[in-house]
Amino acid sequence: MRIKELIEKFLEKVLLENHFETYMCYCSHLRCFMIFCEEFNIVDIDDLNENIYLNFVKYCKNKNLCNRTINKRYRLFLQVLKYNKINVYNLEKKSLKEKFVRFDMFDKVDLKKIMNYVYNLKNDPINLTHKLTVFLLASTGVRINELLNIKRENINLSDNSILLIITKTDVERFVFFDKYTAELIKEYLKFECNSEYLLFNFLRNEKYTYRSCVCFLNKMKKDLNIKKLHPHMFRHTFASNLVLNEAPLFMIQKLLGHSSIRTTEIYVHLNNDNLKKCYDKYFNIA
Repeated sequence: MRIKELIEKFLEKVLLENHFETYMCYCSHLRCFMIFCEEFNIVDIDDLNENIYLNFVKYCKNKNLCNRTINKRYRLFLQVLKYNKINVYNLEKKSLKEKFVRFDMFDKVDLKKIMNYVYNLKNDPINLTHKLTVFLLASTGVRINELLNIKRENINLSDNSILLIITKTDVERFVFFDKYTAELIKEYLKFECNSEYLLFNFLRNEKYTYRSCVCFLNKMKKDLNIKKLHPHMFRHTFASNLVLNEAPLFMIQKLLGHSSIRTTEIYVHLNNDNLKKCYDKYFNIA
């Protein structure tokens, strides 16, 4: 079978069974692998051999890709082969050593600039959509896909909570928002729209999309002269803030919707300030 056909078949399955953002991520990684195959004249399954891993690593290193990305792309390709019931025994290799990667988070200065920027937006339907998007990302720690799929019927303004039905782990969970965000939601719900979802693109008369969100964030990034600004940074900043304020780890796990506590523990390791505070509080040699 041809490599291209195997990848296309796998991506069809991903599109049906996973969130769209996951599908787009897989498309990006596998597109790069396809380019590698074309350059090395790897067309069919029969063209695969034990040297493919070494050649792929060299190819990626020449592109200045980090070990983490190389491992991710190669593992994904093996996943494609396994899905198509192809024996990968001779192709499985030990992963490259990965450096510890810090999550992108906002420092206090940039976060304040961002919140002031959106706070001063007019409360017309279009700008209020952008404003509410940012305040919800910042106050709930939800993933962008979870945010875009919040339904109006699942918002409870009596206790400032939202029931997330569509989540990355497919497990429903509650998240909470602050009083100011609650006021924004009340104001936003006054605008009529033809949608069951909270966020709506009033300019295009359709559901608010990932692309609309990113376009606004890119504009804000340029206006504020901030180096990095993407939706997931709000989630990392939210988690880091909870850790710094000594919230119980299992509570943070529930709020973030992590299936494993190990994922949540990463935020503890990221916060040297919190470790120093813990050291000062509990260590006493005298």
